Amino acid sequence: MTDVRWLFETYPPSSVGPFVSQNTIARLFLSSATWSVVASRLSEDPCVWVLLLEAGGQANQITEITAAAFLMENTEMNWRYKTVPQKRGALGFENKVDAGASAR
Repeated sequence: MTDVRWLFETYPPSSVGPFVSQNTIARLFLSSATWSVVASRLSEDPCVWVLLLEAGGQANQITEITAAAFLMENTEMNWRYKTVPQKRGALGFENKVDAGASAR
């Protein structure tokens, strides 16, 4: 099991603003299916407040179909991320440059 204690940090209540009364905040900086599951599990504890932010615009038909994920490659939906040419990776990519969500 991965140690997730680093996700938590105790703050004085006054430092987190008037909308949060709990002393512990779960900080999840990445959003993916995995982090959504982690956020869901953490939120089962009534003493933990979880805010999961996901970047992007409104969902559409393509984003609702997992098998259509390849249609979002090299579009604004995945920020058109590209890596620098890889020495040992991205072997199936043109010029060994990875693109899309895996390039983050």
